[in-house]
Amino acid sequence: MEYIGPFQLPFGLRLHRKLVVTRHSLLHENRFMKPCDRRWISRDNLPILHQSYADQISRQLSRMDDIDIVCSGVNPCVPPLSYLECKQPIVIWTDTTIASAIDFYPRYFRDSICAESIRDILEVERSLLERCRLAIFSSEWGARNAMDFYGLDPARVKVVPFGANLRCTRTFEDIEKLVDSRPRNKCKLLFIGVEWLRKGGDIVLEVVSELNKAGLPTELTVVGCDPIVDGPIRDFVRLLLVDGWVGLRHGITPSQGRKLASRRSSERSS
Repeated sequence: MEYIGPFQLPFGLRLHRKLVVTRHSLLHENRFMKPCDRRWISRDNLPILHQSYADQISRQLSRMDDIDIVCSGVNPCVPPLSYLECKQPIVIWTDTTIASAIDFYPRYFRDSICAESIRDILEVERSLLERCRLAIFSSEWGARNAMDFYGLDPARVKVVPFGANLRCTRTFEDIEKLVDSRPRNKCKLLFIGVEWLRKGGDIVLEVVSELNKAGLPTELTVVGCDPIVDGPIRDFVRLLLVDGWVGLRHGITPSQGRKLASRRSSERSS
């Protein structure tokens, strides 16, 4: 496996990008506009930048031998493969398309980014997907949205879920034994997410509550956010708070977690 990158942005393109962003700021983000009408431009998704990246990849590929495929494993909107012309088949592996996220996350896209950038993003993404020999998505939802929006041939679309991104030397048989050894009289569930409601935390909490009522002792561990609940957090909920990007603080009670989160919020505001 060969890694291609990092990519360089020539001075002329850096200047072009600066002029585009400055022009947009003067016209669409000035003080005469209402804050709710302002939209920022996505400076990294100008098609001309991706064309430059594709040229760099093409030059590097021409100096390499025995390259069977060109693969990118990040979001389709980001990789510089969108305008790549090469003899090798192009494969991507991602969770979804930006096209499917635009209306699903309006505050990050239609309510924040200008129409010009959305047009550019969709152009870059469409160009990439049209070049792909194979587009792999981590979910049926992502694959279906890509086929519906861009009219992709289902034969060129596959679904392969992401793994846990953890190094593991266990065999399949080892994992089967671990699963079989789990106690049958207790259930432990893990919720990982930053946005409690959007990720369905309220539904998980209701399920855990009902399981406990039904007589099955169930514990919910929450990582990445504070549960949004009416009243105190139940005893069967355990918080693992992420301390920046360093690691996890174990054994924090709900009350300690709320105090820590409040303190962090105050520190960010000061």
